[in-house]
Amino acid sequence: MIYMFNLDYGVGVEVTETFRWAMYKHPLGYGLNAQTDPKALRYFKLAPEGRIFVGGDLSQVEARVVAYLSHCRELIECFNDPTRSVHLENALAVLGRAVEKDTPEYTMSKSIVHGSNFREGPKVLSSQCGQPIPLCKKLLANYHRTRPEIHVWHDDTWDTVKTKGQLTNFFGDSRIFYEAVSTFSMLGIMTEQQWKDAIAWIPQSTPPRIVGIALVEIAKLRSQGMDLWFHHQGHDSFICSIPIGEEQQFFDAVTPIFANIKLVTPSGVFVIPVEFQVGYNFGDMFKYSGKPLAMKDWQGMLDKKLDKLPRNEQILTGTYGVHLQNWRP
Repeated sequence: MIYMFNLDYGVGVEVTETFRWAMYKHPLGYGLNAQTDPKALRYFKLAPEGRIFVGGDLSQVEARVVAYLSHCRELIECFNDPTRSVHLENALAVLGRAVEKDTPEYTMSKSIVHGSNFREGPKVLSSQCGQPIPLCKKLLANYHRTRPEIHVWHDDTWDTVKTKGQLTNFFGDSRIFYEAVSTFSMLGIMTEQQWKDAIAWIPQSTPPRIVGIALVEIAKLRSQGMDLWFHHQGHDSFICSIPIGEEQQFFDAVTPIFANIKLVTPSGVFVIPVEFQVGYNFGDMFKYSGKPLAMKDWQGMLDKKLDKLPRNEQILTGTYGVHLQNWRP
């Protein structure tokens, strides 16, 4: 028997610095933070009867923003060339050798690159990727030696906050860094955490603004007659549901919405690609193929996925990541 129920939660935008939706308990005390659902819960969230989940994830949005803000030509060219993999090339920059996709070394190099983009130190990265501090320090140095523009952008961000007291993102939103300005005025320095907050703000405020702008336009499709329900908005993603068989109509209408959200920088104008997905539960979404996805076809794709990695292994990996990569019960 399948039990259908709703998860209640509260939603607001007044408490965030990056314009994402904040989710917390329902005013009556029920629910949870729906933006950070553990993967173990996502598999139990089924599409309503007669409907299919449709959604999208912004592709490597924060890393793309960092590439353009730092004027890193090599990264920009890599992102714009569909024949190249930015993660594999970054792994080569970090480790000094080629690695295979989805290996522990591949996952570790992604953590190093993400951390270096936002000025994380070797101690923090060691706790995140489960590697010794000296190794993380060496790998960070390797990456910054290959991508020196990143550190220059960090310094430019510091200078902007020091002289103007604020940063402005692609959408004209400004944030005044009161604590950083006060600290600098009194002590002549800015703390490391204040520097990191400033570096992260534009890259991390970009995804929710793109998704938010797109959802406003997508909502207009309902007034045009589309049978559309909203279910989830993440930091860089969204999920709706539509009647089964209407996938092409939905994606034909949504694709130009995202394509028209252009980001302008001195390094060029760019658009964040969106990876569209479909599925019958929140945890098992598959890439949209351009045609409707019947339940039996989705089930076949799911069976193949589970043959490669059983559900309990997926939950273990999604929960603990590389910390317990070689552990098995």
